[in-house]
Amino acid sequence: MKRSLEKVVGLLYRTSLSTVPHRSKFNSNFVQTVQSNVKLHYRPICIYSHVSQRNLHEPLPEDTVEHVPTFYDQYVFPQPPDVISEEEHSVVTQQVNECITEAQNQRLFAVVVYGSKHYKVTDLDLIRTTGYIDAEPGEKIRLEKVLLVGGKDFTIVGRPILKRSLAKVEAVVVEKTPGAKKIIQRYIKKKDFQRKYIYTPVHTVLRITCVEAYPGIE
Repeated sequence: MKRSLEKVVGLLYRTSLSTVPHRSKFNSNFVQTVQSNVKLHYRPICIYSHVSQRNLHEPLPEDTVEHVPTFYDQYVFPQPPDVISEEEHSVVTQQVNECITEAQNQRLFAVVVYGSKHYKVTDLDLIRTTGYIDAEPGEKIRLEKVLLVGGKDFTIVGRPILKRSLAKVEAVVVEKTPGAKKIIQRYIKKKDFQRKYIYTPVHTVLRITCVEAYPGIE
């Protein structure tokens, strides 16, 4: 930095000699004034150029920082619910168990997971799943992954699935059938590459026969 400052002063000194009409009137005070002016415009920089200068300022106190409006202000984030006492919890579970016992003869619905897909089912519904299962047509199976079961007055939600003692969803295998053929074609231009495949998916059709919920919430 000191050498660069000397070069700037020398350059200004040579240019001033060429512009001053009478060299005899030029004195050494000019060099001091130029050097003082250069020092006024001098700003300290970091010795290492790769160190960022953004975090050198002191952060403002939290009281002086005002809210800056953003795009996400339009969304309302609800506060988490307050923790209830054990007495309130027992009252709620008792009411839900009573609703479940009263809805034994009603038509219930459930959300089940099969083949990485969700199905909302009720009694006598037909669903078509992807792939064959290890059961012959006419056999009865039980769908284990039940996400929720609900009725007219209640809904039981699992975290993530419900226990076997709380819900039961059964189905009957109706048929195993191939689906519509699909053509998969790959092509790369200017490479003389072209491939064509014919893919035939398979499906299993299930008939929902039973959707039940049992009182046993603790």
